[in-house]
Amino acid sequence: MFKKFIWVSRDMLEVRGLNSFYGNAQILRDISLSVKPASVVALLGRNGMGKTTLIRSVMGLAPPRIASGQIIYRGGQIAGLRPNEIARRGIALVPQGRRLFASLTVREHLAMSGKRDGRWPLDRIYALFPRLLERIHHRGNQLSGGERQMLAVARALSLDPDFLLMDEPSEGLSPVAVQQLEDAMIKLKEAKLSILLVEQNLYSALTVADEVYVVQTGQVVHHEGALAFANNDAAKKQYLGVG
Repeated sequence: MFKKFIWVSRDMLEVRGLNSFYGNAQILRDISLSVKPASVVALLGRNGMGKTTLIRSVMGLAPPRIASGQIIYRGGQIAGLRPNEIARRGIALVPQGRRLFASLTVREHLAMSGKRDGRWPLDRIYALFPRLLERIHHRGNQLSGGERQMLAVARALSLDPDFLLMDEPSEGLSPVAVQQLEDAMIKLKEAKLSILLVEQNLYSALTVADEVYVVQTGQVVHHEGALAFANNDAAKKQYLGVG
């Protein structure tokens, strides 16, 4: 089903003609996109259009079921691999809803990866999120929404990834927490990480993104540079219902 081939590309991630299903229902329809090194690509669209399904497909999570198509990461095919195998190749997921452990402390969450070296040791993570160092002994259920999101990103970084999948990271956050998250994503991009970002907050997405893909009923219907899209009132109104 998944063909082996030699891929020559300047992209960190390339999705080609991806079709994914939940049971018999097709969710993704021939989706193609790419993410360059050290860049942020935002997936935009109304709820229920397939954005999270795409994230799950890239991460190898089931459901959905990939029926056909290619997911190429750093030149290698990863469609059909297990999530732990994909993680070992350098992709980490920041899931929607954070999914932290209520009874574990900040320190315990960040110790779960077992990694002590690499590009993201604990001191670098705490430098990115100094608030977590202040709250290092607090449990997951004692943190604010913004602090929980910081911890979710920090936990992903503790796996020492080159690529982050981020699913609705600003959901439920205060404006101040959203701005802190945006600042962190910009710093991650400066640190040469690539990010594929699913985000309902259009203005937050456009603050950090380099490129935008709009997904509608499981298909890419629009692709544009983020700055151009920010000024494209017709496209924003047509696809997202905003001016």
